[in-house]
Amino acid sequence: MSDNGFGPAELAAGCSFEAFCKNYRRSQAVLIKGCVAADQKFGLEQLSELQERWPAMVQQTFSMESTGSMPRRTKRKRRKLNTPHPTASSMLGPDAIRPKQWYASFIVQENDALHHVLQLLPCAVPPFLGQEGLYSKGKLPTRLKGRKRRRTAKHSRGGPEAIASGASDLVSHNASAWLFFGENNDSRPMPGRPEHTDKMKHHGTWHVQVSGSKVWHLRATVELLEAAGVSCDDGQESLRHVVHCEAGDVLVVNTRLWWHRTELPGLLADATGPQLSLSYARDFVISAAANGAAAAVRVAASAGRLDEDDDDMEEPENPGIDVNVDGVLATEIIETGSVIMMADDMPKRKQNVAVPAPPNCMVRDLPDGSGEALVALKNIASGDLFLVLGYESDDEDPELQHMRTFVV
Repeated sequence: MSDNGFGPAELAAGCSFEAFCKNYRRSQAVLIKGCVAADQKFGLEQLSELQERWPAMVQQTFSMESTGSMPRRTKRKRRKLNTPHPTASSMLGPDAIRPKQWYASFIVQENDALHHVLQLLPCAVPPFLGQEGLYSKGKLPTRLKGRKRRRTAKHSRGGPEAIASGASDLVSHNASAWLFFGENNDSRPMPGRPEHTDKMKHHGTWHVQVSGSKVWHLRATVELLEAAGVSCDDGQESLRHVVHCEAGDVLVVNTRLWWHRTELPGLLADATGPQLSLSYARDFVISAAANGAAAAVRVAASAGRLDEDDDDMEEPENPGIDVNVDGVLATEIIETGSVIMMADDMPKRKQNVAVPAPPNCMVRDLPDGSGEALVALKNIASGDLFLVLGYESDDEDPELQHMRTFVV
């Protein structure tokens, strides 16, 4: 497939909101080099503090992006004692024994925790999107309170900054932040999760690289290429683009329209030791009141989205709970009633993972008597997780069953 030069855009620090919108509208992926000050003040100590103060929140969404290689003594213990999968406590707690290579994440989604974290990080919102203020006054931003007041940029943390004109009134964010962190004490790159797209009902996600570095591998979906007017051949993969993020860089990407994976680079020959790679991310929505370049971003970010999801693309007044799980993704649009796979072909999980979301499929007997199959309950967009309706026994009364949504 020829992408005809189509790929992520790159802008310099200090770019305007309008310049960002014009580039993001077409490519849905923009790297802004040196956008924020590199910050070495947030690291493992602060991550451990979050685990200590909000253990339930951290553990609920804690996930190993890559387990890397365990130390030799840990490997022996794991084989002998069948040590469980690493947890937030085992990786960030006071007695943590971290592997030679490790890469993890969790979501900050309690108001007081988010308030605390955003005060410590370089910015609550990158300059080209406008500044969410009020942190220096010890208050929560208006969006976290769920009110429909406008944000103000009067008290942006860290003193006066270049604030994108009008952006703070047009851009809103989910009341959550994703933290990604890890170390690679090896000469070889350490890959994260396999290539995937994300189920998202916003217009994009920005990632600030706080310390260390990270490499992104991006590949445009067919929906993105078609929306951009780029020719594509059926059955052929689009070109892969490699994006290097260093401390202070900001990558804005629509992870629904870009297949993506990340990796932590290997140590350089003259390196004195591993460096923590730490980044944080937030999802954003462009207001329906936007016009001009910002309105064009709203339209472009919705490329390939099913009509029934259009109403959900509004400001995240009540964004719900973010989930951080692996599962089987739809690789194309699947219509209601379609057979996704036979029940016997569904992946077997050691532990079922329930999520606070409505199901989009369920296991049914096929009318032709050929057996049970996983069938779509609604139109499922390309890149969406398969979420199946199921039942879970009550902890106190095993005979009592609760209806749940599980990740396939």
